[in-house]
Amino acid sequence: MEEYRKNNPGGINDAVIGLMLIQDVKKPEEGIEYTEKAYISQLSSFVTVMAGQIRYAMHTGNYARGIRAAEWGIEHLRRAKEDPGKRAFPDKLISLLHLLLALLRHLDGQAEAMEADLREAVRLARAFDSDPVYTLENMVFTEHLPGSLSFFDDAGPTAVEAMRVTLDETGALVPEDFRRRLDTILNGKCC
Repeated sequence: MEEYRKNNPGGINDAVIGLMLIQDVKKPEEGIEYTEKAYISQLSSFVTVMAGQIRYAMHTGNYARGIRAAEWGIEHLRRAKEDPGKRAFPDKLISLLHLLLALLRHLDGQAEAMEADLREAVRLARAFDSDPVYTLENMVFTEHLPGSLSFFDDAGPTAVEAMRVTLDETGALVPEDFRRRLDTILNGKCC
């Protein structure tokens, strides 16, 4: 275990160290901190992996694959919340996944489903921005970590701004009519 601890840049071995401390060394309170840090790291990696899956699907025209990845990501992040009814950092990410899901549905010709997902993306983004949470508050498997730990994302300073940044990063794959529809919903000029 000492080798894992010595060679643990960026917490790469936190999961193994945590398990060894809990199971082999019989120090569960020390081990759970490593395990929970590993969980947060894996959650971050998960978001990056799903973004890659979605971008791949967009670039290859395999929209069904992208839709599946976005839906799977949304469900996984929802389950990362202790109380589904309370706000938590994953809500910002879920709003972005709904945005990408809406875009995929638009590209796939699913107008009605696109509209629902786009509205849900905006609803979630606005709700998050009204009371943003960047701490571990309301997150499962994090109760042994310091409450002062926080998340960082480079998507944008607000969830609504992150939606625009995400579309800008997606570039030419975003049809102009999709951008206009998002702007119409954001500006409250519809329905």
